[in-house]
Amino acid sequence: MGDELRVSDADLRRAADRLGRAIDQMDGDLQAFKGELAGFGQPWGGDDIGMLIGLCYQGAYDLAMDCYDSNLDELDSFADDLEEMADNYKGSEDLSEIEVNKIKEILG
Repeated sequence: MGDELRVSDADLRRAADRLGRAIDQMDGDLQAFKGELAGFGQPWGGDDIGMLIGLCYQGAYDLAMDCYDSNLDELDSFADDLEEMADNYKGSEDLSEIEVNKIKEILG
């Protein structure tokens, strides 16, 4: 029986909560990082080479931040899905208990 999988709605809710806290921490770190980068201003300057460097930097920055933001959004949806799974699991367990009790009553 070592390959048994045990699931409980409480475990699913704890996992959702932990994931939510990790997401909040990651989001806070990302916002701090964005602020730190913004604090540097545009150190590449405003000449022709600096403008090209700035365009490259901005493209890379936008791509990276979009990626980080979309990953956080996806992780957030995983946390929501865990909560929904917990609700569904609890509902199924409750319904099973009701049905088993009905059968017990019928059988006496």
